[in-house]
Amino acid sequence: MNVNEDNLEKCRKDLEKERAFAGRLLDSVPTPMSITTLDGKIISANSRCEDFFGRSNEELGEVLLEDLYEESDEVREAFEEAKRTGFSTCEATLIDGKRAILNFSPIRDEDGSIINVIGTAQEIALERRLLFRNLPIPASLMTPEGMRIDANLACENYFKRGKEEYIGAKLEELYVREDIPKIREALEDCKRTGFASCEAMVVKGDGTKAPVIMNLTAIKDRKGDVINIIATAQDISELSELKEREEELKKEEEFAESLFKSLPISATLYTPEGDRKDVNLAREKVFGRTGEDLLTIRPEEIYREEDVAKVEESVEVCKETGFSSCEVTAIRGDGTEFPIIINRTPIKDEEGNLLGYIGTATDISELKEKERELADEKAFNDHVIDRIGEGLIIGDDRGKIVRINPAAERIIGYKADESLGINTLKHPAMTDEGKEILEDMWMRVLSGETVHSVDMPFVRKSGEKITVSATQSEIKDAEGNVIAGAFLLRDVTETKRATSEISRVLDAASNENYTEKVDLTGITGDLKVMAEDVNETMGDINTLVEEIKNSEKVLSKIIEENPVPMAIVNEDLDVLDVNETYLDLTGYSRGDMVSKNLRKDFKVVETVEGVNIKEAMERGGRAKGMNVVDTPNGRLTFIVGALPYEDISTNEKRVLMTYTDITELKEKEKEIEKEKAYTTDLLSSMPDPLCVVDMDGIRVDSNPALERITGLSREELIGKPSNLVLVEEDRPKAKKLLKKTIEEGFVTNFELTIRSKERKRIPVLADTTVRRDEDGKPIGVTLNFRDITELKEKEAQIIENSKYLQREAEKIKEAMKKASEGYISVRLKKEQEDAMGEIADNINLLLENLGR
Repeated sequence: MNVNEDNLEKCRKDLEKERAFAGRLLDSVPTPMSITTLDGKIISANSRCEDFFGRSNEELGEVLLEDLYEESDEVREAFEEAKRTGFSTCEATLIDGKRAILNFSPIRDEDGSIINVIGTAQEIALERRLLFRNLPIPASLMTPEGMRIDANLACENYFKRGKEEYIGAKLEELYVREDIPKIREALEDCKRTGFASCEAMVVKGDGTKAPVIMNLTAIKDRKGDVINIIATAQDISELSELKEREEELKKEEEFAESLFKSLPISATLYTPEGDRKDVNLAREKVFGRTGEDLLTIRPEEIYREEDVAKVEESVEVCKETGFSSCEVTAIRGDGTEFPIIINRTPIKDEEGNLLGYIGTATDISELKEKERELADEKAFNDHVIDRIGEGLIIGDDRGKIVRINPAAERIIGYKADESLGINTLKHPAMTDEGKEILEDMWMRVLSGETVHSVDMPFVRKSGEKITVSATQSEIKDAEGNVIAGAFLLRDVTETKRATSEISRVLDAASNENYTEKVDLTGITGDLKVMAEDVNETMGDINTLVEEIKNSEKVLSKIIEENPVPMAIVNEDLDVLDVNETYLDLTGYSRGDMVSKNLRKDFKVVETVEGVNIKEAMERGGRAKGMNVVDTPNGRLTFIVGALPYEDISTNEKRVLMTYTDITELKEKEKEIEKEKAYTTDLLSSMPDPLCVVDMDGIRVDSNPALERITGLSREELIGKPSNLVLVEEDRPKAKKLLKKTIEEGFVTNFELTIRSKERKRIPVLADTTVRRDEDGKPIGVTLNFRDITELKEKEAQIIENSKYLQREAEKIKEAMKKASEGYISVRLKKEQEDAMGEIADNINLLLENLGR
């Protein structure tokens, strides 16, 4: 066998394994399922499919799919639709009379091409179907994946769609888009827990919308697997409509126990005597209690104490009238409370005999919350409307005034009770001209135009004629229907008069008449301030005009009397005039300056910073620079300023030159630089470490000796707190040292320990002196450190020697005592390396003499 034959044999075996696995997978599906060719011939079916049709796999393979049903054309049509759209469903009757729901979907290969069609068949019990079909609430049957496979008449009527249209519609076509994630989540919850509920907005076949509560209940087989999901849609547009739906549900005579248990509405069955008989799963879930608890528990344990009498009364009302409803607060098993509406209706047979009662409990927590939110929103809106500064009048769709705020009352002079219920156009404050304007505004609003700030006349109750600026807009309901109109008005009578007066004065100004003034009579508030500003501006302009007429004289006077040296030159830099201050400073005479050219006739020794007068004249800006010049009074340093301007009388370009003498300042700068260099050299040459700190203890300067002793560079020292170079335990002492220095002026021999970069401890004595500015105010402290490491070592040696001497003295005393008794030689320890050796020799010599 060659390699190709080996591969072929392996492929055959793999294919047989895949087919065997597919067969086992198909057979494990709890629903009758078959796989067909593209022309509808069955090629494989699971065991449940064989049981359902009563035929073996071989027998099923001999017929086409549609031949198994009475409605062969409808089945074929659904089969072809699945190949076109990806899914289809239909109902059909088997030859043996069984009724089934068929679902088809295509099987595709890796390239997306359809290679087979898979079909399922779900038998519908006739009694169950009739019961489901005639349920009084909109209900639909879905696969566990959420595919709709059936719908009852109530569902078709409510959604205003035929059964086929409803089943085939996308979820987005039946509900608003933003509710789709919520519905899918509820579907998954239902499969996990057996029940789920959510609120959604339905989109009906005619395009209208309505809010519903969707209740989903899982239907399981004997093994506990979810085989279907039943969904109901309960309209909550009006609670009365919800009660009618519930009443219709309760009147169903042949309400099966299994269907009752799976109803997604919390329900309880009662005997004719009013005793609880049964509860459904939804009831258990809503109340968080077991069915047994709900049947035996006392009313006081599931309802608030004050609501028990109301619940019992509703039972009697139901017996007497055939229906009752009440709103109470219920108590869950965990003790939490929630609001519900209880509805009760009798269950009767065809002859009208009482069989019992059915009661439902609808959780209205969300509705209550919405009521509270609506009430809060209304209170907030009322608060805003009553406090806005502009008048607001709201008229209904017939034009009658239904709301008027306090600002509108003040503007038109009529109280709310004098205006409410009156047609807007017939209101006594409305003039004939105003009516025409208002009608035109409303027609423009209805055409979609935004209409605002339209002036219109009104007559106050006092008879005073006013002008208001009006804005009008429409108010629509949720469906977009116009239900009212909002009329916003602002009294602009005073504004109109003020703006008219101001315009009159400004018109006069445009004709070069600056003597006119705004008449302030009757003008108040911000408008009066504005009018006064206009009058003040007109006065200033008039004064300025007079001053401009004499500008040349004024400028000459300013220049002449100015203490700053000044000169006026033309655009060629010819000197036209200079003031006395300039002449006194330089020693020039007026004849030496006037008519001379700045650039040609005067020598500039050094241009520190050039003055570009030409560029300043071109851009109309200032120019500044610094020059050193020789004058009759000596060499002077000036900061030169140039300000171009235009002579009003001749329209010729001029430049005002200013000369600020900084000769002495420059000399002082040189002296300061020399002093600074000297100080720097002095600091660098000092053998002891030194640093300078500011009032906050931050180093601003240091010398190389401090860098050597700490091992830190100047960059690491400057700008850092001075105490950071000290050991941790000395830092509080350093703060006290700075404070004491600032208070007393200086401190000497203050002992501290420096910690070097290598963490070496260096004992020092610090001398400090306060630094002061020219006014004597403290600005910092100078610290000088002396390294006393050697001193500390000598001190330790002296202490050690002192102890040694004390010990030797004791020995001498003992020797002296024994010497009195005879010749004794006292030998003391000699340490030739130590300075004490000589002392020991002297003591021995002394003792020898005493012995003799």
